[in-house]
Amino acid sequence: MASSKHFDRVFVGGLAWTAGAKWSTQLLTWGSVVVLARLLSVSDFGIVALAGVYLILTNSIAEFGLAGAVMLMRELGYDILAQLNTVAIAFGVVAAALCIATAPIVGWLFQNDAVTGVLQVGSISILIAGFQLVPFGLLRRNLEYRRLAVSEAIQSLAQAGFTVLFALLDWGYWSIVWGITLGRFAIAATLVSWHWVGLSIPKWKDVKAPLICGWHLSTTQFATSLSEQMDAIIIGRVLGDALLGIYRMAVSIAVAPSERISTLIFRVTGPLFSGVQEDRALMRRYYLIWIELLSITTLPLATGLVMVASDVVLFVLGDKWAAVIAPLRWISMAAWFNTMIALTQQVLVNLRKTKMVMKWHLARTLAMPIAFLVGTHWELSGVAAAWLVAVPMLLLPFVVTAARDIQLRLFELTSTLAPSAVASATMMVTVYLWRHYGMPPTLNTLESLATSVSVGGIAYIGVLALFFRTKFRRYIEFAKSTWIDRKHKQQEAASNVPTC
Repeated sequence: MASSKHFDRVFVGGLAWTAGAKWSTQLLTWGSVVVLARLLSVSDFGIVALAGVYLILTNSIAEFGLAGAVMLMRELGYDILAQLNTVAIAFGVVAAALCIATAPIVGWLFQNDAVTGVLQVGSISILIAGFQLVPFGLLRRNLEYRRLAVSEAIQSLAQAGFTVLFALLDWGYWSIVWGITLGRFAIAATLVSWHWVGLSIPKWKDVKAPLICGWHLSTTQFATSLSEQMDAIIIGRVLGDALLGIYRMAVSIAVAPSERISTLIFRVTGPLFSGVQEDRALMRRYYLIWIELLSITTLPLATGLVMVASDVVLFVLGDKWAAVIAPLRWISMAAWFNTMIALTQQVLVNLRKTKMVMKWHLARTLAMPIAFLVGTHWELSGVAAAWLVAVPMLLLPFVVTAARDIQLRLFELTSTLAPSAVASATMMVTVYLWRHYGMPPTLNTLESLATSVSVGGIAYIGVLALFFRTKFRRYIEFAKSTWIDRKHKQQEAASNVPTC
């Protein structure tokens, strides 16, 4: 088992590479969303959202959790990986054919003929995905964070660039569909060029264990996707595609702050937890580190968005998207809780509790449609608020189980979350007082947004600096020492390379 120093260097380096790739593409990605919001109609987004519901579900079946199984089951040799590669490609072909065949039925279900064509073209992405599963799993298993970061940056840049180009050519909703497809092709080609393991005829005795693991993971992913898409299914069927387009835009804005940071962190934590899965002490140590980093960076963004939602929507998207404001407030808080669930789930999966995770996701999937249907009585706000019903259904059992298995005490967890919780609550009160009693009424939307963000940021940082500076000084010293140690190791490796 490698030492904690080794994994410290790995996760600092992985975070640096992942952050560099994410932030270098972030401006273009966000810019493309703003451009599309102004070039495309609300119905264009609604059509893609309707088709996306089915594509996401079909894709989760096609992947069958094989990338996760490759990362998690570190004992798999390359002969078995070649067999799994054949299985992955076969699943992609079958799922793409199924998507094409059932597209007319889905179009009829949503009472929208455009959905049929979008699904048939979107099946190309499902087919492509089969080729990248094993290479992607190997990159994560081998902790190749640099290549993971570069490949995801390539996908983001290709998708954003092609989507905006096609929108400028007045392709309407097809600009989004083809942008996503070409982005998927770009990352698949990159991954295959790095880690192609070949093809081999599958033997049941060899692939049985990873397929069972993949079944648990894929069922979990399918249940998660289904529960996350059930709101769109119900809105599209009950309230119509125009309101669905508004709702999807609210989701896009709400998850953006926490998702951009949490996705960055999860790209590092999944492989890292896999590497330390046999050492409970290291698992506990990294869980506490990551949950604190996640909460300290994403909770203020989520709570801040609740306070300034009206300014953000009116300034960024314009008056025609004003209906986004109300559901945005609900979804932004639910999105933050989901990041806590996702991190804890990574711990459980790497403890090989994939079956338990699968069962709880299935239970939530059965309960959520009822909550969403009830929520439609209050239109979009009611559906968005229903998401908070789903949070305790997963968060509590996941945290309790993970804490028991890694010997994590409740006091340790609460003290870890205290800094972000106290500082965020103080920030919300401060921004509320500013907007209702201190802000001049003559300010325009941009000035209102800028001053509110500034006041909230000062309050948040002030609480951390005043009451929790010792804790975060320790983190700064840890990062510096680990980075210096990483540089020394690289210099040693370079000096040991033989020269001609």
